Amino acid sequence: MEKLQLTAPQLAFFDTFGYLSLPGLLDDCIDALTEAFEAVWVERQRGYDGRPPDGTQRACIVPFVDQHERLCALLDDPRIEGLLCSLLGADFNYMGSDGNYYVGDTSWHSDGSDLQLSLRRIKVAIYLDLVDSDSGAIRFIPGSHRNPMHDDLEGLMVD
Repeated sequence: MEKLQLTAPQLAFFDTFGYLSLPGLLDDCIDALTEAFEAVWVERQRGYDGRPPDGTQRACIVPFVDQHERLCALLDDPRIEGLLCSLLGADFNYMGSDGNYYVGDTSWHSDGSDLQLSLRRIKVAIYLDLVDSDSGAIRFIPGSHRNPMHDDLEGLMVD
């Protein structure tokens, strides 16, 4: 499989709006990723209260992809690596992951980027469930990844 290279219009969109949506990018392996996701939850439940998430509150495991060989392979997948190389350069550094079961609404928040740092950070989110604008799709405030808007919105963040 050839390494993904983002197009000039995709890069311009990302720079302007702060996100990209690439539906279907991992369609050929989504079943295996879903199985691995579920396997991590089964294995890690022993470290919690022994029960799976019951749908009443968000559940999260950190780190996540590091817990399963198939999920770790995403770090070398030419689509993911190409995406990150296109946005960050070939010398990007993987920092960590989390796996989540979400319930209800999540208040607007920044993912903790410190715009004072010269480092560019990217979060890759892979949805294993079908979502749309009414059922859990992530929402962005275009331009909030840059100052001055980022700092102006800081007071709206909810912990």
